[in-house]
Amino acid sequence: MHEETATTNPQITTHYFDTYFANLDKEPILREAIAQRHFWEHAPIAISPEQLIVGTRPNDSNEIAGFFYGCGTYTNARRVDDYAATLPEEARPEFWAKIGTIRNNHHIASIWEDIEAAKDWAFTPEEVRGLKSGAAGSTFFGCHMVIDYEGILKGLSHYDKKINSYIKAGHNTEFYMAMKEILTGFCTYISRTGMACLNTTAHDDLIYISKHPPKHFRQALQLVWLAHCCAGADTFGRFDQYLYPFYDNDIRNGVITESEAYTYLLCLMDKINEAEQIQNMTIGGVLPDGSLGYNDLTRLILKAVREAGYQGPNLCFRISEHMPAHWWDEIMESLSFGQGIPALYNDEVMINQLIRANVDIADARNFCLAGCSQIMVPGKSQFANDIGMMNIAKILELTLYNGVDAAVSGIEMECKTGEVGTFATFEALQTAFCKQLSYYAKLEADVNNRAVAALSTNEGYAFRTLFTENCLEKGVGCFSGGAIYNHIQLECIGLTNAADSLAAIKKLVYEDNVITLPELCTALLADFEGCESLRKQCIDAPKFGNDDPFVDDLRRDITAHLFDALRAQPSVIGGHFIPGEVIFLAHGHQGENTGATPDGRKKGHVLADSAGAMQGADTKGPTALMNSVLKIPVTDICTTIPLNIKFLRQSFLKNRAKIQTLFRTFMAQGGQQLQVNVCDPVMLQDALKNPENHKNLIVRVGGFSTYFHTLPRNLQEEIVARNGY
Repeated sequence: MHEETATTNPQITTHYFDTYFANLDKEPILREAIAQRHFWEHAPIAISPEQLIVGTRPNDSNEIAGFFYGCGTYTNARRVDDYAATLPEEARPEFWAKIGTIRNNHHIASIWEDIEAAKDWAFTPEEVRGLKSGAAGSTFFGCHMVIDYEGILKGLSHYDKKINSYIKAGHNTEFYMAMKEILTGFCTYISRTGMACLNTTAHDDLIYISKHPPKHFRQALQLVWLAHCCAGADTFGRFDQYLYPFYDNDIRNGVITESEAYTYLLCLMDKINEAEQIQNMTIGGVLPDGSLGYNDLTRLILKAVREAGYQGPNLCFRISEHMPAHWWDEIMESLSFGQGIPALYNDEVMINQLIRANVDIADARNFCLAGCSQIMVPGKSQFANDIGMMNIAKILELTLYNGVDAAVSGIEMECKTGEVGTFATFEALQTAFCKQLSYYAKLEADVNNRAVAALSTNEGYAFRTLFTENCLEKGVGCFSGGAIYNHIQLECIGLTNAADSLAAIKKLVYEDNVITLPELCTALLADFEGCESLRKQCIDAPKFGNDDPFVDDLRRDITAHLFDALRAQPSVIGGHFIPGEVIFLAHGHQGENTGATPDGRKKGHVLADSAGAMQGADTKGPTALMNSVLKIPVTDICTTIPLNIKFLRQSFLKNRAKIQTLFRTFMAQGGQQLQVNVCDPVMLQDALKNPENHKNLIVRVGGFSTYFHTLPRNLQEEIVARNGY
């Protein structure tokens, strides 16, 4: 092994790129694995000597190409341009032709620009129209996954033995050769990182774990971090559970003190913050045998996250009904720091959801969260999380204009349910809307089954496949049904806006006879111009989030209808479609794609975030908001229905005990998820005017926390507009 040198500014490299093109005749998974191994064996190692936890995401480097987020080979546009400028003029055409090959084969990043040109995806004309309207959309995202950290901590050599046995038996040779390549490359990357850390403790640890199972806490922490980096993953899984045996053993044997362990955790927080991406981490909850899993490491992680003061990790705290009361004090202390961390998840509700979906009870108890707030079975599931995205407010809009996207694109869809003048009763309109929901549920499934099937043909999933249980046994990739549990999960945006809009129509058109439905639709197309009085009446109509059955029942019924329709759709990788309401940032750009709505919202404005009320519409207080959300059917969804709730800092600090009781009651009554912003309203207003003065201000958005100044203006205004209690 040659000696490695550390660098913090590596030159532009083409290790992956060159090897990729030298192996175009290979199967995609093998081609990727060979290229990735070569990259890991030769790319410069970036190390900061003072760091106790070392390593960075290898593909976040100056390499011009590499696999990205488990869904394909990508080119680094800035590095490509820089590198091309260094080539002789006569060499550039061949180089750009190769770049074109990658971009043509893996067009996920640019598919929104020209959906019709995406021939490999073979969308039908109606699917293209559904995608462009946003009614039946896709993110074309490579999906969140949680690799088998617990298995990795048993040592990498047992994977090698498994792979060798399959190769010797002659099974699916190219697949297992790919697994061999990716494992060898990963081990080499670990040892090379170690060689770049000569004369440090990290050197000894890294060289050891490249060949042997970790023995100590710091070794386990280091291996988890490097595996996380090399997977391109955004989820650590049940972090406090699989690391606790190493922590406990070291503490009991005097190998490490609590203070030293805490220092290592703080170093990891620095590394996570450097990544500048959502990094999910689950703590707490029950263990697979049903016993409680709260431990000293759980406490230290909570402390490290709040005291580091970053936007992440996106800490998810699992709440069990039998959790000792003092953990609530720890949670409230962390929330008072204003990071929106941790988000709270109800063990009993989520475990029962998974059991009803035929997940083994031990695996169901072992669930974790991924990405923003999506449910996973760590190391055993591929739920294709977040690949789909439906805009329910847009579907109501299409219903009102008989299948035409009249306010935005002019797209005309095939599903026709009648002109608005023919709906003599509110029930007739509601029936038409439900027919449209059923239609788009099927279209959504068709679009995203096609997307997931296309992902299974790409490079970019060898590492995740290797460390997903059952893929080796089946000889099948993680995008082809190799995992133990397989579904496709998507998000539904604008359900609250649709319910509020239906409530406004029911009251103003069918009960109070203020206006006819055709007249209302005309006002909507005019974006309420000249109809300010009507808009105020629309705004004043009943709104979800106030414990009002008039609108809450509508929200419940349309959600149940849509979710049932989606769950009836089969998934191309096994299982079925899983609906959720984890909105991320999508309520911003989906709002831009939606015309004025009968709830009084103007064209292009943001939609409601997650599963809560429209911003500012919850006027009856937090208890009423929670009571409304408790009516949303969550029994069979297998993902989360996040509730964002905002408290003013002084109120939160003054009433912490009462607010804690409120949270506990919400969970006891079946509340599934809760995420809490604790904000200073004066600071938020000033940050809106002077963002450069508030670079460290953190807010909770739609399933994750981030720095306020990094959000687009419309989402900054949306967060300010949320009611604070």
